[in-house]
Amino acid sequence: MKIDARPYELAALKAMFSKEQARTLISLVSAHHFTSQDLHEVFRSFQRMHFAGAAITPELLVMDLVAAATMSQQEAGDVMASIDAMPPPENLTYLAQGLGKIQSQNRLGNLVDYLQTADAMKNGMTGAMTKINDFVLGHHSTSTSKNK
Repeated sequence: MKIDARPYELAALKAMFSKEQARTLISLVSAHHFTSQDLHEVFRSFQRMHFAGAAITPELLVMDLVAAATMSQQEAGDVMASIDAMPPPENLTYLAQGLGKIQSQNRLGNLVDYLQTADAMKNGMTGAMTKINDFVLGHHSTSTSKNK
């Protein structure tokens, strides 16, 4: 069973508009914690702007996403509207830990789903070990990327 991480990811991104919360969140999560490509790119844009010391506003974020050619103006605007609609998160540490757990659980679900397919049987142990290795490396990068 897959968990829809998007609401949690949007809540985390909402926190990035506060300089104090952005500093905290960037120390807790990485782009690996965001499952959808659009939110992954938004987080990376937040990181670029944060580390450059720029004021982070929805308008500048949209401009950065469009300039990086990761989204169209309309797509970036739609994502900003989704982020804006979220209430501000109350506990960033809990939220960051939850994002990591959701990502790991979804990866495990993908592995279990693959192991039940005809491809898994056809590819035998080599295919299964490749998928298991992908899961372990992905889980490791999500769970340890900011837990040093």
